Amino acid sequence: MEIIADRDRKLFEVFVRENEGSLMAYIRTFTRDRVLAEDLFQETMLTGWRRFDDFDTSQSLSPWLRGIAKNLIRNSWRKYASDKLVFGEAASRMAESALAAIDEQPGDTWYEKLSALTDCVSLLPPKARALVRSTYTEGRSVKEIAVEYGLTAVAIRKRLQRIRDQLADCIGQRLGEPLR
Repeated sequence: MEIIADRDRKLFEVFVRENEGSLMAYIRTFTRDRVLAEDLFQETMLTGWRRFDDFDTSQSLSPWLRGIAKNLIRNSWRKYASDKLVFGEAASRMAESALAAIDEQPGDTWYEKLSALTDCVSLLPPKARALVRSTYTEGRSVKEIAVEYGLTAVAIRKRLQRIRDQLADCIGQRLGEPLR
């Protein structure tokens, strides 16, 4: 197995954050057991991590992760029979169809989203861009940044929230739909 580069590791983490809610909802469609759903989610993420070099980043991650989850769910069907699983293949097809429709919305590929984000960050005032860079690129803590700026951690968090709101609005406009 190839070692995943740091850049790919960060990319995978961003993809996971973007898709974890819909993936968990998909998995929960097939089981009423919360612990089993969480196990299937974790196993899906682990498998996705191991196979991330197989993923085509010009595509949406959601269908790829759901495909992994679907195989793991099928294995659970065999393992647990009807003990903990609620639905079968018909529900699988219906859930897949509904989620595929969501995936077809504008801005679903990583590159579309990244391009919109890059453009929107470039439009921020210089101080806001520096704050974004310190927090998200350099990975500095809010406390470190607060000391540098001579502000409280609460003030930095509030500024970051306002910046995230601005970015969400900008990205939504660029992709043709509101993100919040």
